[in-house]
Amino acid sequence: MALSREIAAAPAGGTAPLVAAALLEAVGGYPWPVALYMIVLPLVSASAVALLHGFGRGRTT
Repeated sequence: MALSREIAAAPAGGTAPLVAAALLEAVGGYPWPVALYMIVLPLVSASAVALLHGFGRGRTT
């Protein structure tokens, strides 16, 4: 499980600085798009966890 978590985290976490730099350059240095990006990523993760809650439990057949 840890390996799958780290493999999934590499593309999102590894590209975050590049995305942040591109957002800063695109809007002339204003930090609000980067802040919005940093808010959206955890919301996507929390949504995935909420959708998977209980997945695979209770079925022992």
